Amino acid sequence: MASRYVATIVTFTTSDNTGQGITFNKTVTVEAVNTPQEITALTELSRKIYEARSAGLEITQINDLKP
Repeated sequence: MASRYVATIVTFTTSDNTGQGITFNKTVTVEAVNTPQEITALTELSRKIYEARSAGLEITQINDLKP
């Protein structure tokens, strides 16, 4: 089952740790995924995929926010 969230992007700089919110105006659909088993021989691409999926969530859809 997918969950839907309305997101705000928050950016940080080294001089301002409080962050700056940017209105995203998108609906983000997130689904739970099985976390991958750790593997030792990783290509750069497989390392990025592993890092993204290791949290157990995957963004499956981003749509414009409809009021």
